[in-house]
Amino acid sequence: MSRRNSTIDDVAKEAGVARVTVSRVLNNVQNVRPETRERVRRAVEALGYSVNRQARALASGSGTAAAAADAPAVRPKFARQIS
Repeated sequence: MSRRNSTIDDVAKEAGVARVTVSRVLNNVQNVRPETRERVRRAVEALGYSVNRQARALASGSGTAAAAADAPAVRPKFARQIS
């Protein structure tokens, strides 16, 4: 059985801080106290947290999304839309 990836919420719970605080630390925003920043960094390390690039792209709206359809009736219409 594979272990699920840690989330920003898991890190916040482990560090005893709000989700937004974890975000600030991960994005290197300066308005976080050094001791809080260290707690978050320790939690990140303990949980093996890493940023999910797909989730970040969706949240920021900077990623691209693609869909593929395998149904014969849909495939030609989809191909025309991206050509």
